[in-house]
Amino acid sequence: MARQPKRTGLGAIPLHSLKTVVLDTETTGLDTAKDRIIQVGAVAMDGAVVQPEMSFESYVNPGIAISESSIAIHGIYDEDVAEAEPAAAVLPTLDAWMGERGIVGISIGFGLGIIKAEHARAGQDWKPHRSLCV
Repeated sequence: MARQPKRTGLGAIPLHSLKTVVLDTETTGLDTAKDRIIQVGAVAMDGAVVQPEMSFESYVNPGIAISESSIAIHGIYDEDVAEAEPAAAVLPTLDAWMGERGIVGISIGFGLGIIKAEHARAGQDWKPHRSLCV
C-alpha cells in the first residue's frame, strides 16, 4: 500500500493561480545585520497577469550613508533619500498593501532578510510570506 503525501499549505495550488507580489529592494549594502533599505518597489500579479495599477514604490531614508559600491549598482545617492520616511514608517504601509499575497523576486531571500531586519530594528512584528525566488 502506497503512502499518500500529506497536503499542506499552498503545495497543491498551481503557481499560475496564485495572487503574488513581485518585490525588489535597494539597499545601502549587502549585510542584513547593518545595512538598510533605501528603496522598495512591488507590483501585484494575479496568476501570470501583472496588475500595473496595483503597485507600490517608496524611497526609504536609511539613517546611514549609502556605500559607494551600492551607488554604483543602483544609482541612488544619499541626497535622493534624505527627505524620505524611515523604514519604520514605510514598511507597515508595504505590509498592509501586500496583504496575504505570496512574494516573488530575484534573490528574494536577501530582500526578505533585510525587510525582517528592518522590522526588528523598528520593534515591529514581521510575518513572513510564502516566497519564490526566480
